Amino acid sequence: MIKTETNGEIDYEDLRETLRIHRDVPPIIVANIGTTMKGAVDDVDKIRGILHDFAVPSFYTHCDVAERVLARSEERRRLATDSTHPPE
Repeated sequence: MIKTETNGEIDYEDLRETLRIHRDVPPIIVANIGTTMKGAVDDVDKIRGILHDFAVPSFYTHCDVAERVLARSEERRRLATDSTHPPE
């Protein structure tokens, strides 16, 4: 389980440390694109960058979107994609 910041966004340093410790286990990551309580948006590109930094060979990332938030923003719509491969 990865910690969150006070604003509801994922704690990227905790994600980084957890991946470092458990690099032999393929992670399943659920990123939020607008939580219903705080409206937090996880930075999917940053998450993918961390996975890339650790050369994680196998992972699954699911982006959970609050529908009312998604309707407000084209950028959030772009981010609400399944990213199963690290950035090139």
